[in-house]
Amino acid sequence: MIYLDHAASSPLRTETIDEMQQSLQYDFANPSAIHKLGKYQQASLLKIKIEFLKSLSDDRSVLNDSFIFTSSATESNTTLIQGLQLVAGDVALYSEGDHPSLVQNIKTLINKGVSIKAAPLNKQGLVDLIWLEENMSKNVKLCTLSHVNNHNGSIQNLEEISKIIKNNNVDCHFHVDAVQSYGWLDIEVTTWNIDSVTISGHKISAPKGIAGLYIKKDLKVQPLLIGGGHQDGLRSSSEATSLVKSFNVARAEAFKDDLAKYIEMNIHLRRRLKKECPRTVFPFDLDYTSPKILTFYVKDISSDILLRHLEENEIYISSSSACSSKLKGASPVFLALNIEEENHKSILRLSLGWTNTIDELNKFCDLFNEIILDLEFLLKK
Repeated sequence: MIYLDHAASSPLRTETIDEMQQSLQYDFANPSAIHKLGKYQQASLLKIKIEFLKSLSDDRSVLNDSFIFTSSATESNTTLIQGLQLVAGDVALYSEGDHPSLVQNIKTLINKGVSIKAAPLNKQGLVDLIWLEENMSKNVKLCTLSHVNNHNGSIQNLEEISKIIKNNNVDCHFHVDAVQSYGWLDIEVTTWNIDSVTISGHKISAPKGIAGLYIKKDLKVQPLLIGGGHQDGLRSSSEATSLVKSFNVARAEAFKDDLAKYIEMNIHLRRRLKKECPRTVFPFDLDYTSPKILTFYVKDISSDILLRHLEENEIYISSSSACSSKLKGASPVFLALNIEEENHKSILRLSLGWTNTIDELNKFCDLFNEIILDLEFLLKK
């Protein structure tokens, strides 16, 4: 099997599995219990929260901020967007090219009388900074963007975007979805003046069911889950200690990964695919995108057909993000990313992770070329 869909979910490392199994056996006590076992659990969770906070800034002041563990990035994004409790007359800025847990949550705010504005993206999927500055009125209370786009891998310049936001409206909350960037791409919440950040476990080889939400100190967010007042009162529910510990190990391993390896792999894929299949189109340049994500298409050949042929040979990639795979017809995401509608049904997304090797990529390219040659022969008939 060759797995090339890490942006959807990444296989667990041995280290995360071992930590999970050990914790499941011994960390059975409730972290909120007042006896020694519960207090031990709570102390462990606090230490891990500090590690996550430190991973988001080199400034020690970040340790005064909040970090809560959630069940998913979708829960984190929903907690933040809904928890700000925007009201009629407020304005929220977002990107139509982003993950549904951002886009769909923003769109629900219309029911509260909030005005929403979608930032235009350039050919590389980057936010139009001139538009952003022109639209940063005092009524803008929220701007939410993905650090790395989950569809095409475009990398937003968070530092520059934050400067524009805060220089024009210091009261605007800047929320970042860092699900596809956390673990390999620097993010500096203190220096860059970012108010909140979402991260996810299963994108960095932790189990599904664990994610995180960073919130700057003293920012008021109404919790999504109400009950016992766990985690600074921001998320009631007994903490899943075993998932948290596994997430922490995955975090440590992710930051050890070699970025140069992914750059080399991405370049290798682009060269081989273009050389052996000249009809392959890469809409986005590596200079502006994550080396872990490669979006491409072969004109006039359906991605569904290609996926089925690859799957028969136990090679797995995707035609879109997993959370958008059920959409039919023209994709609003691809339209926002300036991909012509006629090519939407041909889009493929290949995403790299810690398990992949150059040898695997060569096997993928060999088979992909064979499939294309067969399909082109049928198209000519």
